Amino acid sequence: MKKQETIDKTKIYEIIKDEILKYAAALHSETYGIEKIDFKKIINIEEILDLILNGERKGIRLLPYIELLGIDFKNQDITYINFTDTNATINPQTVKGKNFDHAILNGLDFKEYSWDGVRLSYTNFTGAKNIDLNPEKVMYPSLYGCILNGIDFKGKTFKGVGLERADFRGAKNVVIKESEVWNGNLTTTLFDDEAKIIRKREEETPEEKLRAAVLKKILKQIPKCP
Repeated sequence: MKKQETIDKTKIYEIIKDEILKYAAALHSETYGIEKIDFKKIINIEEILDLILNGERKGIRLLPYIELLGIDFKNQDITYINFTDTNATINPQTVKGKNFDHAILNGLDFKEYSWDGVRLSYTNFTGAKNIDLNPEKVMYPSLYGCILNGIDFKGKTFKGVGLERADFRGAKNVVIKESEVWNGNLTTTLFDDEAKIIRKREEETPEEKLRAAVLKKILKQIPKCP
């Protein structure tokens, strides 16, 4: 029985990389949109997807030129990947480690996908579609350094959520109580005028403020110990 030849992923990747880079160079001066190259007749892209993603992290931009419709990113490391101008479909629950650190998700559609338990750090959601994200259910929970432009947080709360360096500018229906977030600190978090931020000093009810004022006055009248 003839032994089945194993695929040399590296050689196939190099061939595809060279073809895409030539194609990209030819398009460089053109004004029309990027066309996707379908390599299905040559190879199943999923078999060399890890090499393509590693190349992306090294600055070899290939993804926008590849037909990714129907490609499964299950168990793939997508950290630091820029998905702008791609037609990828990604399930946050199935990528490696549920980790979206430093990923740029511009243009991707996440309809019906859950973000529960997903790791988000410096993740850029600008231009992403149908994001239904519960901040209290993501990993840790934390949105450290995330760009949350376009996400609708209607009805969502942020109890115990780390928001250091998070950017809410362009997000919708943002209501955050400073005292409820992790570490009670929003000094490095960015907001626009649409966000409603309830600072600690504003959270006291009128009764609590009156009680505090009376207590302060009483304490002033107590003579100090000699």
